Amino acid sequence: MTLAIVLFLALGLALLRGGRLSRLLMLPLRWPALPLLALAVQLGVMHFALPYGRSFDLPAIALLLSYLALVLAVWLNRHIPGLALLGLGLLLNLAVMAANGGYMPITPETMERIGHGDAAAVVPGSRIAGTKDIALPREETRLWFLSDIFVLPFPYPFSGAFSPGDVFVAAGVFWTVQAALTGRPGGFPWKRRRQQALASLEETFQGAAGRTTGTDNDSGRSMSVRSG
Repeated sequence: MTLAIVLFLALGLALLRGGRLSRLLMLPLRWPALPLLALAVQLGVMHFALPYGRSFDLPAIALLLSYLALVLAVWLNRHIPGLALLGLGLLLNLAVMAANGGYMPITPETMERIGHGDAAAVVPGSRIAGTKDIALPREETRLWFLSDIFVLPFPYPFSGAFSPGDVFVAAGVFWTVQAALTGRPGGFPWKRRRQQALASLEETFQGAAGRTTGTDNDSGRSMSVRSG
């Protein structure tokens, strides 16, 4: 939900800045089916009752493989502005999920803060329906600082919990949308102006160096004529 809000805001801002949705179709994507397949797998794990157990946890394996597929897709398309930041977020989420059995850990206290009605009755180690989360006490969570530790508390309209990796993913999505819709590689005009200023400064230095070289050559020729 939080990522959907960020995407909506990014689209709105890009359109206000003169961007066009049609430019999304012009993105030079490599293997575009790969992220779509990975997201479909994640939706399947979240919303369908797949068999799982301690010895062979099919949903957990599917989730981890889907994240690996997303990381691969980002690597193949790393030339697109913002995707490197998104990829960093995916790697952080993948690390904490792999360390905790393939799911994103969330504490019962965090669940209560976001308005989860039966948080007190949740059994530690159980999956949270409709999510990629697993309920774990903080002391049992590996890499706790990478788990869902940030909260938009209830009664905010879009209350929810998110991880540090989610922050990087959201920032990467925002940057990519801005760059794609506005046609500016940096996404924002101030970065473009900085690049132009640096290019102008470089041309100035090159011109000054060229004039200095020309002056030295002229001086050398004059000395040769006088010597002759």
